[in-house]
Amino acid sequence: MRYLRLLTRADTLALWGGQLTSVMGDRLYAMAVLWLVLQMTGSAQLMALVSLSQSLPLVVVGLLAGGLVDSWDRFRGMVAIDLLRALCVAAIPLDYALGTMAPWHFVVVGAVLGSLEALFAPSLQASLPAVVEADDLQAVIGLMDTTSRFAQILGPGSAGLLLLLLPEQHFFTLDTLTFAASAASLAFVGHRLRARGAAQMDRGGRVRVSDWRGGFDAVRADAGLATGISLRVLCNAANAAFTIGAPVLVATRFHDGIAQYGLILGAYGAGSLIGNVLAGNLQFGSRVLVVFSLAWGAMGLGLLVVAWAPVLWIALVAVLWMGLFGSMQHVSMELTIARRVDRGTLGRVYALQRVAMSGASSLGLLAAGVLLGRSGATATLALAGGIEVAGAAAVLLVLRVVQRAPLPAPVESR
Repeated sequence: MRYLRLLTRADTLALWGGQLTSVMGDRLYAMAVLWLVLQMTGSAQLMALVSLSQSLPLVVVGLLAGGLVDSWDRFRGMVAIDLLRALCVAAIPLDYALGTMAPWHFVVVGAVLGSLEALFAPSLQASLPAVVEADDLQAVIGLMDTTSRFAQILGPGSAGLLLLLLPEQHFFTLDTLTFAASAASLAFVGHRLRARGAAQMDRGGRVRVSDWRGGFDAVRADAGLATGISLRVLCNAANAAFTIGAPVLVATRFHDGIAQYGLILGAYGAGSLIGNVLAGNLQFGSRVLVVFSLAWGAMGLGLLVVAWAPVLWIALVAVLWMGLFGSMQHVSMELTIARRVDRGTLGRVYALQRVAMSGASSLGLLAAGVLLGRSGATATLALAGGIEVAGAAAVLLVLRVVQRAPLPAPVESR
């Protein structure tokens, strides 16, 4: 009901609809890239390299991103970024039409998209407190998270149907169009906010590389927040194994194609949508970091089941379970940051978190690519699941002795 109430407002409806469309295109892009590289080369290492090309620039550009998103007109900046991303992705179907497509082209496009994402994601997250009142902050964070969850169902989940109408390369054409739709919705919301003076859209000032230190200082001063972000970084490194291990598992153990791979991703999206409804409508109170840690532990257990699943339907159930708790960990940590960090530093903290997560994911992708080639999907996914379970258990123990971290309190449904 809280989500429905927010969607009756023009601002949040336009913002949500534009991002749902955009993220759905992103899911098609990510699925098509990995599958096409696997089909073109048969190499898990090259799949890891393509994924790495998009995550590594997030680390480099992210050092500048925090200062920039706390100084510019965030909505105008996001519109410009979306238009640039549309042009970038449009180069891939053009490449196919000219007959010049090569795997390294995906690396170049991925690097550009990763650099732009380093600016876009913290800008979007830091803009949410300007869109709604403080009482609606948890709800709007949860609502915006549903864009990823719906997209994971509607994007990869519809791959089989789309393949009846379009070849794989036109998944990139669809992604181009979704970036344009996102740009239009962001321009609309930004115009409305400026018209009513609802946000400080431009803080001014010069952007410096050292501006990221403001985010670092804010995290370092809050031991509970630092502990939670550390767990998220560790588990993102481990979860990289699922990113490139899932298509390998489908192709080698289940001997299926891209449509079945789409079902795996769609199952994750379905589970995450259920988890999002819970995460956006429960009052976590003071135990939000405990919920966050438990969610990562549950995801690790699901990944262990995926690693040894003998048939596709068992893997689908386990992935659905992972998705449910994936939403819980995401919303709980984003809410923790929004509650505990001053708005003037918020963009830098979100950017710093993304830098750390992207760096960890990059290392995880490299390690997963090597392990997949040497030990196979089962061992790689099982190791990743074990790391997530162990990390979550360790952080739950740490939270009990960290003075500034919230201790458990009853979770009440709203």
